[in-house]
Formats: sequence, C-alpha cells, structure tokens
Amino acid sequence: MKTTTLQKTRKVTTETGDPLSQLRPVKQAGAFLLMLFATLFFALFMSSCDDDAKEEEDIRPESLELIVANDFEAMYGQTVKLDASQTYDKLEAPIEFHWEALSFPGDHFLEEYLQGVHQSAATFQPYDVGEFSFRITASTEYESQTAMLRVSVDAEVVELAGNLNDLKETWVPTTPPGMVDYRITGGISLNNSEIDVAPGVIIEMTQNTFINVNQDSYLAAVGTEDAPIVIRGTEALRGYWHSIRFVSMTTKNRLEYVHISDGGNNRNNDRGMITLGNEGRLHMERCTLSNAQMAALELGILTGNPNQHLTHIANVYKNNQRPVFARPDAFHFLDAESDYLGNDTDAIDANGAYGSTPDAEVSWQALNVPYQAERITVGQKLTIEAGAHLTMAQGSYLKAIEGQLHIEGTAENPVVIEGEHDGGATWLGIELTTLGNSIQHLQIKNAGSGSLRSGRPKANMVISGGLNLDHVHFMDGDGYGYYKTIDANIVAGENITATNLNGQITNFWVL
Repeated sequence: MKTTTLQKTRKVTTETGDPLSQLRPVKQAGAFLLMLFATLFFALFMSSCDDDAKEEEDIRPESLELIVANDFEAMYGQTVKLDASQTYDKLEAPIEFHWEALSFPGDHFLEEYLQGVHQSAATFQPYDVGEFSFRITASTEYESQTAMLRVSVDAEVVELAGNLNDLKETWVPTTPPGMVDYRITGGISLNNSEIDVAPGVIIEMTQNTFINVNQDSYLAAVGTEDAPIVIRGTEALRGYWHSIRFVSMTTKNRLEYVHISDGGNNRNNDRGMITLGNEGRLHMERCTLSNAQMAALELGILTGNPNQHLTHIANVYKNNQRPVFARPDAFHFLDAESDYLGNDTDAIDANGAYGSTPDAEVSWQALNVPYQAERITVGQKLTIEAGAHLTMAQGSYLKAIEGQLHIEGTAENPVVIEGEHDGGATWLGIELTTLGNSIQHLQIKNAGSGSLRSGRPKANMVISGGLNLDHVHFMDGDGYGYYKTIDANIVAGENITATNLNGQITNFWVL
C-alpha cells in the first residue's frame, strides 16, 4: 500500500509584495527622522549656546571697572600710596594688576622705588621733586583696561629758631640729596631736648646763628661715609655763623661723619666753630671741619673745666684760621690719627691759656702739627710720646712740681720742644722737683731765657728731684743745659750734647 505525505510549503515571490521588502523603507524613514530630529536638536542647542555666548560677550567688555585715585600732590620723604583698590569685575572674574612708571624727574627710575607692582595698591618712595606719571593695567581673562595717575612731589625746608623745649625727635631728610633740609634762622637753645640727626641731612646756618646744647639735652648727628651730615653757612664765608656749643655732660652728644663749615664767629666765650664749655662732653669721630674763623674746634679756652671730656677720632681740619684752640689741660684729647694740616696756622693753639694737666695720667700724642703751648704744670703724670712737637710761647715753662714728666722720644722720632720764635733763648725751660721723672731722646731749643726759680741760675732744665736723662740735645739756649741742685738724683747717660748753648751743659757738685 502506497503512503503519500503531504508537505506544506510557503513560496515567497517579489511580484506579490513580500513583507520583508515592505518593512525596509519604514526603517529607513525612521532613521532619517531620527537623524533629522537629532540635527534639529543639536542646532537648537548650539543656537542656545551661541545666544548665551553672545549675551556673555555683550556683557564682558563692561564687566571690568578700573577705579584709580585722582591725581594728587605729595611731600618728599613720605611714602606715597598709588591706589586702585576699588577696581572690581561685575562677574567677579579674577583681576591681575600691574603698575609701571612712565615719566619721572631725571633719567632713571630704580625698581626699588616702586613696591607692590602687582597689587591693587602700590607704594612709591619719591627720590626727587617734580611730577611722576604711573600707568596701572587691570586685566581679567577676558579683557584689560589701563589708567594714568600723576603725583606731583614737593619738598619742605624746616626752619628753626629760638628755644626748643621738651623736644624729642629725629631730623630726617625732607628734600632730595644736595638740598637743604633744615634752616636755622635764629639762635637755638636745646632745653630738656633730645635731637638725633639722620644720615644725609643738610642743615643751613644763617648769619650769626648758633646752637646751644644745654645741660639737660643732647645733640647726636651721626652720618655715614656714604651719607655724611652737612652743617654749613648760607654763604661759604669764614665766621658766617657762630658755633655749636656743648655744655651738657651726657655721653649721647655725638658728631660722626659730619661736614661742618663757615662758622667760628666769636660769640661770648666761644672761640671755635665747635666748642666745649663748662662740663661739656662730646664724641667726635671722622668729621671734616673747614672754613672756620678763629678755630674749628675750641676746648675750654675761657670756660675750661676739669670735667670736660672729648673723644676725638680721625677728624680732618682744612682751610681754617687754625684747627684747634685748646688749653694745655685738654691736649691729651687729641689723637694722632686726625689731620690738622692745611690751615692758616697749623698748630694746636693754647691762645695764651695756661694751667695744670689733669689730676690723672695723660699722654700727648705725636700730631702732624705742633702744640703751641703756654705755662704748663703737670698734675699727676704727663707722658709726651715719640715724635711730639711743642712750641713754647715767650716766657713760658713746663714744670713737674707735684706730678711726673715722662718724655719718651726715640732715635727715629725724638720729642722736640722749642721756642715759638727762633733766634736765641725765648722761653724759660723745664723744672722737675719730684722723683720718678724720665727724659729720653729730647731736642730742647731756645730755652733758658730767664730763671725758672728765684735764686737759681738760668738753665734749660732745673732738677731738684729724680730724673733718668739720656739722649738729650740742647740747642740755641742760654745758661746751663741742665742745672741740678745738691739733693737732685740724676742718672744721666753719655749722650747729652749741645749746639750754640751759651753756657755749660751741666754744673758739677763736688762732695
């Protein structure tokens, strides 16, 4: 028996519109629509962003507000503030600042004159008078703005006169270098006042003015080598102004690196441009004193006092009538490092004053000018150092009646003591009555003009005490070289010589 299997089949033909073929165009259309939608969405989004950007672009050019202070005037010596601190951005964008100098007096503007160049408010130190122009630039990420600020700088000369009472201040430069800062228009007296003067200050003294530093006050003018203090006359004439007188005992009185000129006009008891009076004290170091009438420095010629004190280090005296007036009891203040040459009279002049050396051990150093001395009595111990040179006024003497005299010359640098005027015996000589005296390497000239003590013969030296004597040369004198009393104790070397001595070198006692 034959079995037949029925098999159902499905025939797909293109002629009759196959379902797959009908679906493809639909998918393509959907993709196109999706793409179109995406494109429209992107276009709308970008259009919105462009609108936002355009809106921001429209706002940004006006969002930064640069606000700068108005042009103004300032004084030399003050710190000047350049202010743009009110500047702001409407959209709070970060702001950067930059200050720069565009025009200024002179031909240079140093970087350190302007501080805070990248801050909204800078500071400026004027170095001169005149107009300064600055430019400020303010910048954000989006824009920059600039503005100008002009500062007109002037200077003030401070004028002073009369009594300055209960004043404690520092005088600082008020004008550019080379210009006068303080002008003394009348005599000044400091009373219970403390004045410090800063480096570089220039003080101008008008005619016949002065400064008194009284007992309860001090004046400390301390400059530097590069910035000395200047005290000068309105006119560069000798004696145009009087003096600066120190009578206070304080150790705070100081003159260091000060150039002082044009004073020295005689005033009351002052004979110098710088004067110590009463119990005055002063530290004076590396100063230059010039163009003074009378003397540049005076040490108690008419107002001497044993309590006066001067520390004197490496000062220079030029073109004065004389460098120093000083009593013999102040000679020990003067130092060999100072320069006293280059004046009309190159000498430390006692101006006829005489007296005792201090009741303390003191030394007279070898200066580059002689001590021009009068009658001198040794107080305790006086040492005259090698190379020192004394010229003695007519009829004057050097006596150790209570103190000791030590003359310490050397073969290369003997001590020289001679008459102020040449031509024979013009001064009396040296008298020693105490023990412990010593004279080595001395040239003594023009002594023996008269008797050192009544009843004694004329002699260059009279010794009734103790003396070690060696390498002494007597020149152009009268009487004995040295006359010893019967009770004198002298140890004399063999190097005692004489030239043009109108008498014997010594007398001899036969026991």
